[in-house]
Amino acid sequence: MPISGNKSTKPLPFRYTIRIASIKYFKGLNTVIACAHSGILLIGVNSPLINIRSNMKKKSTLAELVDISTTETLQRSINTAFTVVLCAFIIFVVSVVYRMESITNFSLPLLAGLISGCYSSICIAGPLWVWWEEHREKIQKRKTGQKRK
Repeated sequence: MPISGNKSTKPLPFRYTIRIASIKYFKGLNTVIACAHSGILLIGVNSPLINIRSNMKKKSTLAELVDISTTETLQRSINTAFTVVLCAFIIFVVSVVYRMESITNFSLPLLAGLISGCYSSICIAGPLWVWWEEHREKIQKRKTGQKRK
């Protein structure tokens, strides 16, 4: 059961949907929105998939391993996400109150990306990885079964 770094990038289509929606909302891509999107991509690093390696010593199924790792990192992920989202929200509110359009254009996509990135890394990455690995094992079993006949 090898752990691969690219498994945590599987929920990226969800994040890209948020990015495309914010580009459509702001009617194009400019440097401010591009900077916000760069920050969005970096948010999903605190993924429960990273914690799996430390739990691999426990004898359990892959689904149980992901569940244990998600539970262990959930509080840390929520605390980190809440703190960063709160800061981005305050920046957004201040930029709206003082009519700073360039800061609003930066903070709103950043806020949407932070929320979607945290959601996808906590709630989508683990179950998707379990499904991916189980599907891969089924295909391997079919291939080995065909070779024996």
